[in-house]
Amino acid sequence: MAVAIAREKELGTLKELVASGYRSYQVVLGKMIPYFLINLISANLVLLLCFNLFQVPFRGSFLVLELLLVVFMLSILTIGIFLSLICKNELEATQIAMLVAYPPSFSPALPGRWKQCPWQPN
Repeated sequence: MAVAIAREKELGTLKELVASGYRSYQVVLGKMIPYFLINLISANLVLLLCFNLFQVPFRGSFLVLELLLVVFMLSILTIGIFLSLICKNELEATQIAMLVAYPPSFSPALPGRWKQCPWQPN
């Protein structure tokens, strides 16, 4: 999301959209909705494969899972829009998006992973 908007800002097509009479929230929603729908469909396909093909047990509310998935995707898309606002070009947006998205996956403080760290005493 950040890279796509930064590219449009760099090429000048974003200014053309705003100049053509669209309001800023309409442009942002027009950019967010396709990414949101594609990611929601792909996440549900992955869940379908996990539950049906690989027989991963699921205990809990599927509705709560879907609501959390929607909140997660909206927050990620919002971060992408924010990054596109502060970046000047596509390369900078790519690099900052990597810096923001990549490090949390290595955090040992994630729930349940802290006890798995080899340097922690039992």
